[in-house]
Amino acid sequence: MVVDSSGAAVPGAEVLTANVNTNATQHAITDPEGQYPLLALQPGIYKMTVTAPGFTTFTTTGIDVKVNDQLHIDATLIETNTGDAENDDAGLTFYPALDILYRRAK
Repeated sequence: MVVDSSGAAVPGAEVLTANVNTNATQHAITDPEGQYPLLALQPGIYKMTVTAPGFTTFTTTGIDVKVNDQLHIDATLIETNTGDAENDDAGLTFYPALDILYRRAK
């Protein structure tokens, strides 16, 4: 579940997982309750990054996925309070560790 610092769900947050050994990635968007499905991840060690406009980026590493695991990784995003919608990176998110540029839907 992805929540803000008050515990409220963050809908529309982008969740990206990457297998640190194979670089295989999977992407999900949180639903209105802050939940996100990442299905059928191959066993391995993963990094997870969560982003949403107006929030700092959440990253966690060392997620050990085994066969038939059903993991629940919670993320708390902190509001940035910039108040500057004009400079919201034009809808682009760059994941430097993965060398991926992703354009989110507006």
